[in-house]
Formats: sequence, structure tokens, C-alpha cells
Amino acid sequence: VLLLGLTTTLLGIQSRAREEAEQAAARDRHLAGLGQMTATLSHELRTPLTSLKGHAQLLAARLPEGSAEREKAADLVQDIERLQELSEGLLRLGRSGLAEVRRCDPLMPLRQAMDDEGLHATPRLVGRARPWMLDSERIRQALGNLLRNAAQAEGSAADIEVVVEIGATSLVYRVLDRGR
Repeated sequence: VLLLGLTTTLLGIQSRAREEAEQAAARDRHLAGLGQMTATLSHELRTPLTSLKGHAQLLAARLPEGSAEREKAADLVQDIERLQELSEGLLRLGRSGLAEVRRCDPLMPLRQAMDDEGLHATPRLVGRARPWMLDSERIRQALGNLLRNAAQAEGSAADIEVVVEIGATSLVYRVLDRGR
């Protein structure tokens, strides 16, 4: 009876291990497919974005200095550059699929995003500053998007409030605007 019970237990363990291995293999196939799709999408976006950027730069150069039209063309060039950066990020993600998590100051990606967006404000810190494990590049990109959206809603970057809340087990970035 003891031997039969042990055999049944071992068979159950082997069955669970086989199921877990099959689930892991399916997950790996799914991630590989997503990686291939993102790499293909990124590659397909690269050429048209480069062409659009070149035409927008030519247009900006031909428009009168200081004109609203030239500023709009320059904004278009910046937007295309952001799309190119996003496309490159997708390509890197498709290749690695893994977050590049490292210990860093959580204010660093925020400051980089603020610099990228031309926002010169002092973020309000709630809690004690300490290093966190995070993918600072992806956090920088997400914060850049939030800051850009807030500046567009606000009409200017001057009234945007940025708060970083650091708790014992949580890290929260808040980007607040008073726009519609």
C-alpha cells in the first residue's frame, strides 16, 4: 500500500511537471511570436518615418524663420523623431523581450523625461528618496508621454505639477495638469 501511494504521488508530480513544462513552452512560443511581430512592425515603420522626417525638415527649412508654419513643421519633425525612438524601442523589445531592470534613483528617468520635453520644474518628492529596481528607459519613455500629453492639455509646460511618491513598497509618479 505504501509503495502504491508513493508511485501515485510520483506520477502526480511528474504529470504536474510535464504540464508546467508544456505551459512554459507555449508561453515561450507566444513571446517569440510577439517579438517577431514587434520587430517586423518596427522595421516596416522605419523607412516611411525616415522619409516623412526628411520631407518635414525640408519644409521647415523653406518656411520663413519665426513663422507659425515653420514652428509646426519643426514640431512635426520632433514628433517623427519620437515615433522613430518608439520604433527602435519596439525593435529592442522584440529582440530581447525582457525589461532591463536595474537599481537606480527613481528621479533619474523623470529628470531625463523632463529634459527631453523641455520641462524645467522641480518635482515634489513625497517619502524618502532611495534606489529602486526598475527599467529606467521604459519609465523615461512613459513619463515623457505623460509630460507631453500634460503640456498639450495645459497649453504650456509651466503649470504642470510632477509628484513622486515613494512608499515602503510602492513608487508612484504623478503628472498633473489643469487643462481640459
